[in-house]
Amino acid sequence: MKKIYTMTRAILLLSFCLLIFIKPGHTQATYTEMYFDGYNDLMFMTDFYELGAEYTIEFYFRVDSIPTNDDEGTFWNFHGGDFSPWCGISSDSSISVYDYDDYYYWTESGSILPGITYHVAFVWDGDEGRLYLDGVLHDVQQIPLTIPDGYFTLGDTDMDGGYPLDGYLDELRVSDTDRYTGANVTIDPLPWEFDSDTYVLFHFDECEGQWALSNDELTLFLGTTLDVDDYDPTWHCSVGMSENNFENNITVYPNPTTDNLTIDLGTTYSDVNINITDITGKSIYSNSLHQTRLIEVDLQVGAGVYILKLYSEEHTASFKIFKN
Repeated sequence: MKKIYTMTRAILLLSFCLLIFIKPGHTQATYTEMYFDGYNDLMFMTDFYELGAEYTIEFYFRVDSIPTNDDEGTFWNFHGGDFSPWCGISSDSSISVYDYDDYYYWTESGSILPGITYHVAFVWDGDEGRLYLDGVLHDVQQIPLTIPDGYFTLGDTDMDGGYPLDGYLDELRVSDTDRYTGANVTIDPLPWEFDSDTYVLFHFDECEGQWALSNDELTLFLGTTLDVDDYDPTWHCSVGMSENNFENNITVYPNPTTDNLTIDLGTTYSDVNINITDITGKSIYSNSLHQTRLIEVDLQVGAGVYILKLYSEEHTASFKIFKN
């Protein structure tokens, strides 16, 4: 009996240690994100102005794979005629920020795992720079990174060969202030709002067309040809269908919605069943319809994420619905 008690105690102690030292990552930051395929995907913004004495550049990311053979993957990169400054992931599973090929800020080796969403913030307060990973300060230096006039890229550089990202970017914000101070900080809750200190804010929730537009009327271009390479990253927006084997495309709008929802099946079906559940699987709406193409739903539920499923005799489709 004493032996069993000792073993149980050891297992509990080990579990406690694991809880201390294994820090879980975020789930996906939002349900819309930008995917970069690890080859030549690039987004760029022209006419980025020089940031002031204080600034913060922050975003969420998730990688499918860690770069190998001393390669790197680009999160963001400013160009002022030179390759600088730059932020990305290195082959030792760390995050680096540097200028003119000199590493100035970095997280510890092995700090990034594939498939986990992380928040990264680089802050310059006029006297020192701070690099945060998930709200924890990883590096402090008194070496300024000058943000030049020119253009701003995401997911790669336009240098010969480049440093392409294999993964996702989400919720990117550039601010004219030092938003985070101290060793452990609370990350601003999502969704981030466009306030007086915000210069650029991308939710990556546009989905339609090949551009993203911030509240400051700045355009981030896609599908542009630079030299001989075609750069065309892809929005992964859950406002689109996550599953559909109906004969036609199905449109669900508006999504996000405040109350009413319209479902256009693309053609008339003799029998269609609809079911909406919350993320726990609890049903909040169901209906059976006959000889219908357009379905109107009055979604009288609280704000959150919901799952819409459609069934006919031989077809199924599912969508994520966002209620504001």
